[in-house]
Amino acid sequence: MRVRNPIARRLAFTALKSRWLRAPLTWWRERGVTPADVVVASYPRSGNTWVRFLLYDLLTGDEPQFRAVGHGVPEIGRHRDTEAAVLADGGRILKTHEPYRPAYRRAVYVVRDPRDVVVSEYWYQRWRNLYEGPLDAFVDRFLRGRVNTLVRWDRHVTGYLDASIDLHLVRYAALHEDGERTLADLCRFLGLETTPAEHRRALERSAFERMRAKEDRMRRRSPTSRIGDRRMIRRGRAGGWREELDPADAERIETAFGATMNRVKLA
Repeated sequence: MRVRNPIARRLAFTALKSRWLRAPLTWWRERGVTPADVVVASYPRSGNTWVRFLLYDLLTGDEPQFRAVGHGVPEIGRHRDTEAAVLADGGRILKTHEPYRPAYRRAVYVVRDPRDVVVSEYWYQRWRNLYEGPLDAFVDRFLRGRVNTLVRWDRHVTGYLDASIDLHLVRYAALHEDGERTLADLCRFLGLETTPAEHRRALERSAFERMRAKEDRMRRRSPTSRIGDRRMIRRGRAGGWREELDPADAERIETAFGATMNRVKLA
């Protein structure tokens, strides 16, 4: 659902929080998802776009661009209308932010430090005109699972960890710290025969400076999408929360989500 008018966008955003509307809409979007398909799943603002760019590069050998990635590694709900890249076993790679659903039998779960997630989500919603308040109030909503139409961050993560599925965990920080090894592990999980040179190429072509430049070119073609100086690809850093999040708010997040953070080795 793409809504450009800010007021209509807020109304749609609020409506999607209603369980009676969200459940049938999600079921409708999932039509055609097969057990062979692999979902790249994550809580929003956790690095899903970056991982999709990298996978598109490795699957096709082409320089990833936003429109091409949207077709090659499409979001669930658009997978029936695009020519998705196909794995050796016939499965496709599909994006989702949904909590775990029974239709997902194979998944790559991208997990990011929730202290970085909340800051990134805050600025993204400001850019989308979905939120206008201060960051500390946004943290309150984040801890209550009220910043979007999904479940709380910890429940989103553990939903996938506890599911009886073929699962591979990708830590956002690990992509920054040791991208080549992280990509090699991911490719083994997907059954992709790739080389270290291809991993280096993908990481170089999807470096954040280049992704920002690609976003700028896309936005120049659609100038109405620009609101001030806020953007979809912002800083892309691991640990950037230390510069923006109040220490007391960081501590509240650690207290609420510490068990899950420890479980996925983020703390």
